[in-house]
Amino acid sequence: MAMIDSQKRTPIIIIVVKDNFYDDMVSNFNQIKARNATIVLLTNCRSNLDVENVDFIVDIPNEGMLSSFYGNFVGQLIAYYISLARGFNPDKPRNLSKELTTK
Repeated sequence: MAMIDSQKRTPIIIIVVKDNFYDDMVSNFNQIKARNATIVLLTNCRSNLDVENVDFIVDIPNEGMLSSFYGNFVGQLIAYYISLARGFNPDKPRNLSKELTTK
């Protein structure tokens, strides 16, 4: 079973900023696009990417090394509000210790 289901259009939040990992993230972004996922793109370099068929784009400030921080901050807010909308309490995660200790 694939992690990204093209039938269900698995939602993926991806952060692509101009930093040391830019080329790797662009490669990951292109692979996710090819698998027909629902993409939420957080980026500070929209003009350098093929954003056709991207579902949501959030432009973040281009602040050098801080750009990744902005992307993570926005991603955490998205995750927080999604958990509230689905009725989960983000302050009381279930089975967290099990996830962290078993590998």
